[in-house]
Amino acid sequence: MKSSIVSRAVVLMCLLVPALAFQYYESFKQSNSKVVIDPSSLPQYIGDWSGESVELTEDEKEILHTPSASQRVYTNSKTGETVQILLVQINNTQNAHDPRFCMTGAGYGISDQHEEDVDWANTSKAANRVTSVFFEKETRQVSMFYWLQTPDDVIADMSSGFKLEGVKRALKGQSTRGIAVRLICLPNQMTGEVTPAETGISLWRKIDDKLDILKLSKEM
Repeated sequence: MKSSIVSRAVVLMCLLVPALAFQYYESFKQSNSKVVIDPSSLPQYIGDWSGESVELTEDEKEILHTPSASQRVYTNSKTGETVQILLVQINNTQNAHDPRFCMTGAGYGISDQHEEDVDWANTSKAANRVTSVFFEKETRQVSMFYWLQTPDDVIADMSSGFKLEGVKRALKGQSTRGIAVRLICLPNQMTGEVTPAETGISLWRKIDDKLDILKLSKEM
């Protein structure tokens, strides 16, 4: 019985040591990561859309452990539709946080959330999985998409399972560094109705045609 326990412990150590070593290497490398996202990364104008720059608060910077971010609230001058987009450079699992907190902290409740396969998360148009969340607060409704673009692929879960994902990737020699994207469809400034998800997705496609976050993530 004792030898069996020892054997299991040895196997566990053999699995964890490479993962820990890789994470240490990644931490060292990521501490010297090239900054590819700054406040001006998101374009100010896209067709009929005008984007107002919104700087992260000091609390948000402290939570994320990074000032490397770009955030704009876009409004369509013809339709009044409004979309908020945030890009955050993620150097490791320690400076990522659950994107849902900003809405639940503001009093919104989650009425639906799920992961879904899409072909618009980056310009490669390959099948990728993102997280979709629908919020409600009294008569207000808001929809959100979020994901992490790594140099290799897209990670949908940036909440409770993200750190475990980091360990799994370390065992495979893969990284969790990349660019986090949060896309929120806000109420229309003219009608008050929530901006359709398809509108936010269409805007993101146009923005990423200019940005190419997959390419940027490989430059980190």
